[in-house]
Amino acid sequence: MPALFDWPPKAVPQQTRVPKARLFSHKRASAQMQRLFREEVENIHFIAALKQESLNLPPGGAVSEISVLRITLRASELSDRVLTHIDTGIPRATFFEIARPNGEIQAAAAYKRQSEADMTKWVTDSHYRTVWLPADFERLPLPTAVHLGQLYAALLRAVWPYKAWEGESLSDQAERLHKIKSQQREVDRLAKQLSRETQFNRRVEINEKYKAARAELLALTHGD
Repeated sequence: MPALFDWPPKAVPQQTRVPKARLFSHKRASAQMQRLFREEVENIHFIAALKQESLNLPPGGAVSEISVLRITLRASELSDRVLTHIDTGIPRATFFEIARPNGEIQAAAAYKRQSEADMTKWVTDSHYRTVWLPADFERLPLPTAVHLGQLYAALLRAVWPYKAWEGESLSDQAERLHKIKSQQREVDRLAKQLSRETQFNRRVEINEKYKAARAELLALTHGD
């Protein structure tokens, strides 16, 4: 079930607005990216800084702070490209609330971690999002955690489309989600190929591949 969280008052920063210049200082943005940003985004605010000082939770799992941001839209949707550009400019774990002009809210997040090759850089995986929720959707208290890494895992799993398997680590689950996306594309490709094929023998061959791909996708989403 999708969740919005009730951010603790102690975690709300005093200076909340994120200047546009900051979002475009980490890497050069194309003219198209800047146009998309202007068309889609009204403003961005930090709405919570989840860290030891605000939550009394120690760092853990390579996470010392989680920045929560709200992106208020001009348009009805935020493109993945713009969200990724915003997120890669923030060198720490993040969690987003995206707000439509009509007040509906969507939570979004990507698994982020420091690069093993260069600890000053961060690796950002694909973003996942909840469905759009009404502005008065009941907010839940933060998940129980013993350190910030565990809290970050719980926030990510609140927006990820498939539950963690028993004993599955956060990195292993992120990798499985990546494989699910790739396998879904293969299933869709074979389905289109099957729908276009008219020769009987080829249809039989493609159908076998399609069924095998579907079985592999099911194993990734629900286990063997």
